[in-house]
Amino acid sequence: MAEVSEALRKAGTEVISVDDLEKLDAALAGIAPGSLRGYVQLPVNVAARGDNVVERVRNFLEDGLLARFSAASAILPAMSDDARVVLVGGNALVEASAPDDHTARLGLLKVLADAFQADKSATKIQVRVLPHDELAEHIGAVTLGAEPTREQALADLLAQEPKMSFDDWRIEVMGLVNGEF
Repeated sequence: MAEVSEALRKAGTEVISVDDLEKLDAALAGIAPGSLRGYVQLPVNVAARGDNVVERVRNFLEDGLLARFSAASAILPAMSDDARVVLVGGNALVEASAPDDHTARLGLLKVLADAFQADKSATKIQVRVLPHDELAEHIGAVTLGAEPTREQALADLLAQEPKMSFDDWRIEVMGLVNGEF
């Protein structure tokens, strides 16, 4: 979080950093509704807790990805009509033996982005989802309105799609065909 905050400060932006969801309401207390022009939501480290893998995965989702929905809901009234929202992926399970689905986690983050857009549909708010490995300077630039280069847009698209060979792709496409012979 410190690197992204510093990148935004270097660009001349006032930054309010909150690293604990419990402190979010206090941080928003003095902010007028509709006054925030940008919001960056970074992933958090989630401590593994629970007696079995099912509990640990459930707690990971509650404390990590689903908590991001609560944070977004809390900050929504403070966002201006032309704000830029950047959601950065990266919540990962700490326990290597627990099942993980990166595509599903990214999909859930996109659902949050869509929900943000839906709640602000009458405005010009822009929401972007970035992968976890973006540089702090790039996250800051996107927050301030920088458009991605063609290479970045292609890399974002490739990062979102599951990797598969041409043969696998062909089988997937042919599986969509419903014809009688």
